[in-house]
Amino acid sequence: MGPNDVQIVRVFPRQAPGAPIADDSIRTGAAWQIVVEVEAGATIFGTGAQYRVGGVLRNLTKNTVTPLAAVGPNNWPAAPWNNQKAAIVFAPANIPAANANDLYEVLAFVRVNAVPPFDMSFARSEMFIAE
Repeated sequence: MGPNDVQIVRVFPRQAPGAPIADDSIRTGAAWQIVVEVEAGATIFGTGAQYRVGGVLRNLTKNTVTPLAAVGPNNWPAAPWNNQKAAIVFAPANIPAANANDLYEVLAFVRVNAVPPFDMSFARSEMFIAE
């Protein structure tokens, strides 16, 4: 990654609150989180470039899409951007019991700067299941 770049390192679901590792199954009816880990090059970080993080949660079984609430715009060094690597956490609605055994994935993006030229990164999580 270059100094003018931003990159998503990984996207993963986890059991809430703040479980330290990715989970390949999420309990229905329980709180859970989606984590988007991002890194910024030294120049992007140092200039306080504007950013936006967002994405969608896809239920592959039922073919539905739920947008994740976008984070930003904000300044890169402002909280929680106190270093070049950060974890953005989304708390989606609990998965209903009717969706047990459905397959899911998350598609995420990070975009830097409010006007062109943009630097963007896209990533998708591993598939996971509701239990």
